[in-house]
Amino acid sequence: DWKSPHFDEETIEIKKRKMISEIRTATQDQAFMTKSTIVQQLFSNTIYNIPVHQRINALERVTTNHMKQFHKKWIIGGDNTILTIVSPTLEMGQKLAQILPNSSQKPITTMSWNTLPRKAIQKHIPLKGYGSVSVMIGQTVPIKGDNQVSIALQCAVEILGGGMKSRLMHIVREQKGLGTYGVYAELKSINSRTDKIFVISGSFTPSCFDAGMQCTRELLADFCRSGVTSSELKFAKSRMIGSRKISRDDVTELKKACIDQIIIGNDPFAAFENFDKRVGELTVSKVNDAITKYLDDTKMIE
Repeated sequence: DWKSPHFDEETIEIKKRKMISEIRTATQDQAFMTKSTIVQQLFSNTIYNIPVHQRINALERVTTNHMKQFHKKWIIGGDNTILTIVSPTLEMGQKLAQILPNSSQKPITTMSWNTLPRKAIQKHIPLKGYGSVSVMIGQTVPIKGDNQVSIALQCAVEILGGGMKSRLMHIVREQKGLGTYGVYAELKSINSRTDKIFVISGSFTPSCFDAGMQCTRELLADFCRSGVTSSELKFAKSRMIGSRKISRDDVTELKKACIDQIIIGNDPFAAFENFDKRVGELTVSKVNDAITKYLDDTKMIE
């Protein structure tokens, strides 16, 4: 029952041991350590800034009573966003909507994700046992929410690293064959109150790491200085609209899309209806102006 769940000590202890094991293992996980390192250089006051031993100690102290108090304060008494995706009919969703709690207020977070000043930083962390090198290059972008500039930058990032036809994959992997398992670019959102994150992520074979990174940096620098072309923009707009329509046919992808919109403060239904129009209004000058104003390849974190 949503309002009166049963918390027993055995179940909580099992869950605690599982979470503690996952946290300890994460410190040797290449993908996690890469993400953790770059986030700590971009923001303060995030979960990644909390030392592992502190997180483990906090979990070890959790009791059944703590769980009951948390549930009472934040689940029953708090402002919650509840998302229900049902397929193929809405009947079940409508019934669930009658019994789940409602709130008209935006969700809050105890992690503020305070943006740190942008500057160039390089950090390399050696981890044993991996046959590839995981990389991230990025910086914060002083845009919050979902304005038209955000859509322009999203389109720009699609051109730079949105898939196999993007500049990064086409040149680094296909043309130059620089041993990458994949290199992509994204514009990420944490919430509606936090600066967005521009990030390039991928992996290289160790023998191709230096050449691959050099090529990636050169492509990024050219992208920031020269922007995109009309033919690239036309293809990217078509891809953004088409791929979104296709992905919405999958319930899991639809749920993820709804959550992404809620996180940045949008009504999912309104956002879906307006997306095609907003993308269609993009021009080369609007996209390139956004790149020039908001991205700086001289202040990237690697």
